Amino acid sequence: MIVIDSCVWIHAFLRTDAKCTYILEKIFNGDVKPIISAYLAKEISDNVIFEGHKSGKDINLLQTAIWSLFREPYVKTTFTPLDFDKTVLREVKGREENIALA
Repeated sequence: MIVIDSCVWIHAFLRTDAKCTYILEKIFNGDVKPIISAYLAKEISDNVIFEGHKSGKDINLLQTAIWSLFREPYVKTTFTPLDFDKTVLREVKGREENIALA
């Protein structure tokens, strides 16, 4: 099992780098078994959505691809849905714009 940097995931999902896409293919083939934490999942999801919007990609399709992959048996997640919810909540509460609004 290996931890893959979020930048690799982001470029792979957006298909902006052939080497990153190759790593994603290795994951699909079962050659690489990545470990995903709640924090990493959140970072990947947020950035893919942000960059996808900028480049005009189908955001719903990207989100489906991300979460479908993270649920596959060849991907090890280190979080439960509750852990992810807490991470999302903590992240949202900690953003400067939300603190200023509060």
